[in-house]
Amino acid sequence: MVNTQKKVITVSAAIIINQNKELLLVRKHGTVFYMQVGGKIEPYESAEDALIREIQEEIQVDAQIKHSLGIIHTTAANEVGFELQAHVFEVDITGHPCHSAEIAEISWIDFNNSQQLRLAPLTEQFVLPYLKDKYS
Repeated sequence: MVNTQKKVITVSAAIIINQNKELLLVRKHGTVFYMQVGGKIEPYESAEDALIREIQEEIQVDAQIKHSLGIIHTTAANEVGFELQAHVFEVDITGHPCHSAEIAEISWIDFNNSQQLRLAPLTEQFVLPYLKDKYS
C-alpha cells in the first residue's frame, strides 16, 4: 500500500533462514538493493496474507509464518523520499526458491560476515542486527 500524501509505503517482509543459517535476499529487476522477500499490502489483505502471496509470486515457494517481529519504520530503498513501514515476519519456506519475472537475483548470505552487496535500509539497519543478536 502506498500513501503518496504522507510518502509512506506499507509492506510485509520475510526473514527466511536456511539450515546453514544464511539469510535469503532478493534484488528486483531495475534496482540495486538486496532486500527481504515481500511487498506492498493490498487494501483487502492482512499483512500475513500479503506476505504469503508475495513469497509465492517472487520466489515461487510455499511459506508458513513462524511469528511477527512487529512493524519497523525506515527509509524506502527504491522510492526516493518515501518512508517504509514494514510488517516483518520470520518465515519457513517449503521448496527451493527460484526467480520470478519480478526478481533479478536471489542470494543466500552469511549474516555474520561482511557482504559486498548493497543492502536495503530495512535489511542493513534491522534484519542483520536482529539476526546477529539472535544467533550469537
